[in-house]
Amino acid sequence: MQDGKSRVGLSTDSHKRVLENCINTLSDPEIWAEDGAREVILSHCEEQADRALAYAPSDSFIWWAKARLAVERSDIQTVFNDLERSRQTGPYELWIGLRRLQISEQLEILQTDEQRAQQDAELLALAQSARGVQQLASRYLSDEPFRDRIVSLIETLPPREQRRFLNNVRAATLAQDPAG
Repeated sequence: MQDGKSRVGLSTDSHKRVLENCINTLSDPEIWAEDGAREVILSHCEEQADRALAYAPSDSFIWWAKARLAVERSDIQTVFNDLERSRQTGPYELWIGLRRLQISEQLEILQTDEQRAQQDAELLALAQSARGVQQLASRYLSDEPFRDRIVSLIETLPPREQRRFLNNVRAATLAQDPAG
């Protein structure tokens, strides 16, 4: 990657593979040990994200990747702008929504009320999906400060969705402690 050989192709799958490789490479602690390598790779990854975006400006994953790269630059305003574009282009892409939430929660203290409301909307969308509700239920059990927030959001859902969330919490509890 330092040699700039990882290039984005035209397909959506190519975009995803190259950008995933970028994010994974930048997440590797060893990259910090190599003198100047991190900056070269980060610049290369930003270039690839821009190329992918030129081919697919409505691809929510690319906008998420750009937000993730902006985190690496500590460019908070760009992070929030790119997360918003990712939400706009893929509001129900839950696999990307989970990733957006990870970034949003890292920067939660810096969020505006509007950004917090967008994050809550994303949590509610996840709570109404099969995979998302399982993730939130597991997090409910493992992250005590998160409990009050998710409970207040779940209480806004129809009773059927509330019961489904509770059933997932019970199932997650049993999975953690089968003797329970």
